[in-house]
Amino acid sequence: MEVKKKKMKLLIVAPAFPPDRRVGAVRMGSLARYLLKKDVSITVITNRKDSVEIPVSKYIYVDTQETGRYSEKFACNEQLYLKAFNDEVDSEQYDAVIVSGGPFYTFSIAKASKYKKIPCVLDFRDPWIFDYREAKEFFSPKKLYTKIREIPKERAAVNAASAVVTVTDGWKQDFERYYPGQQGKFYTISNGYDDELLTDLHKADYNNQGKIVIGVFGKLFYYTEQYSKVFLNGVRKFADKVSVLQIGEREPEASGLLEACNISSDLIKNTGFLPYKEGMEYLMNADVLMIIDVRANAIGTKIYDYIFLGKPIVFVGPRKTQFADMVGKISENYICSTTEEVEDAFTNILAGHVKKTSTETNIKDYARSSQNERWWKLLNEVYKN
Repeated sequence: MEVKKKKMKLLIVAPAFPPDRRVGAVRMGSLARYLLKKDVSITVITNRKDSVEIPVSKYIYVDTQETGRYSEKFACNEQLYLKAFNDEVDSEQYDAVIVSGGPFYTFSIAKASKYKKIPCVLDFRDPWIFDYREAKEFFSPKKLYTKIREIPKERAAVNAASAVVTVTDGWKQDFERYYPGQQGKFYTISNGYDDELLTDLHKADYNNQGKIVIGVFGKLFYYTEQYSKVFLNGVRKFADKVSVLQIGEREPEASGLLEACNISSDLIKNTGFLPYKEGMEYLMNADVLMIIDVRANAIGTKIYDYIFLGKPIVFVGPRKTQFADMVGKISENYICSTTEEVEDAFTNILAGHVKKTSTETNIKDYARSSQNERWWKLLNEVYKN
């Protein structure tokens, strides 16, 4: 007589989850779709939504506090999620829990999960405590005080977790350095382009006005004022020949940076917020794609979307970063750390010497489906143990 294999029962805790269209929702949404095909029973605890997009077994909604001081919101939402978690696992049995953040007010669930003897996997889509951008931001008194106060919370969560996942090898190495007593529980599962959603793409109508279009998906100036000015000063002499198509809203700092660099605000055309697939269809109009970043160990999700589109990439930022390394490895693109290098890059681009993504790049390696296979392997390891 054949013994039927037990169906895995998984609890996903993710404040950002579809139909939320922000980038933070994409990772767990993609994983849930993949696991449903593996016949996994999934319950999701998430912030309240108006509709259901992914047909998991059960949704539990949390009405989070969104106004007031940061510390008050964090403490309130932490307790709301803890209650939702405890109420659910007291009434239902689960084989594993995934807690994905930020926001990180959900991460105290790792300790509660250990107490309930349910293996918990923490998914750090971004760093919590050591989220370095420019030093002046990280070491501002208010930011530093908040980080110091939350160090014990992160340590308790990491110690309690069965496994800790992050999205870059650099961040994994950071965790191994910060928590030397927890070796063996850290894993890298990268982001990727969402191949399941990027089928049947059609290039959106867009008037490039006869200019070279520099495409940006999401944030442009957010991570660094210094290198934003490097880009703007480098591209200023070509301002009548290029335009920036930014998929998303105009950033608050854009006007001040453009004015400081004596560039018209017309350089940047914003689409406003667009769903992922529609944003990619607009990005198909770009001649080159743009990244400005300074974080040493970060690899933002837009790089994977750029790889999928096969467009040349201009990266502006320090050379000793994982972003720069990745851009250099996947194709022959432009890595610029100075105004002069930006000028040289766009001189070549405007002369028609636009470099194409290397044909040796296997874009399927950068798909979310490939990363979801790694999730499946990890969950099975956790489940067996």
